[in-house]
Amino acid sequence: MQTERWLRLSEAAKAALEGMLQFAIFRQVEWTIDGTRRQVAEWLGPETGLGITTIQGGMAELELAGLLRKGRSGAGGPAGFVIAAPLVER
Repeated sequence: MQTERWLRLSEAAKAALEGMLQFAIFRQVEWTIDGTRRQVAEWLGPETGLGITTIQGGMAELELAGLLRKGRSGAGGPAGFVIAAPLVER
C-alpha cells in the first residue's frame, strides 16, 4: 500500500492492521474483528514481535486515523472492532 494515509502510520499501526486482517470476518457489509483491544494485542503482539502494549498503541493510532472503530460484530455479538480502512478482498 502506498497511499498517503498508509505511509503516515507508525510501524505498530501497520502491523496491527495487517495482523487483524487474518482474523477479519465479513459481516453485514463490514469487516469485523471479535475481541477486546487487549485480546487482539495478545494475539498479534508475539506474532509481530512488537509486544502487546505496542500493538495496543497501534490500534489506538488506527482509531484516531479513522481506519478502525469500536463496534459490535453482528447483532448482539461480543465486543470487537470494525475495520474502516478501504479493503479489497482477494
